[in-house]
Amino acid sequence: MVSFSKAAAAIVDSILRRIDPIGFNADGAKAAADFVMSSQANMPDYLGLGVRIATLVFDAWPYATRAKPFHRLGTAERVAQVAAWENSALGIHRKLILFYRSLAVFGYFSNFETELRREPVG
Repeated sequence: MVSFSKAAAAIVDSILRRIDPIGFNADGAKAAADFVMSSQANMPDYLGLGVRIATLVFDAWPYATRAKPFHRLGTAERVAQVAAWENSALGIHRKLILFYRSLAVFGYFSNFETELRREPVG
């Protein structure tokens, strides 16, 4: 079954694994996913509804070939689907990934710097 929150978290996780494969931090990715979902929830209805629908379509996309939603795919398959949509000829695909990438990176690295400042120096 498709799920907006699970799909959004899996999209963010996949994007961040591509961006930061060596230093990937699961807690940072969770915080980034929470930030993305909070941002979507605070959008005006006419924008938020479109993002929600596009995300659900993205989550359902692999049903035809893998018989399961995006959020239940393995990491490599998720990263490949994100890359395919990021490079798609369809603008809506590229824009959805751009939306998630922009907010995920901001949420991930903002949280990372906050955590660094909390660590004692010395």
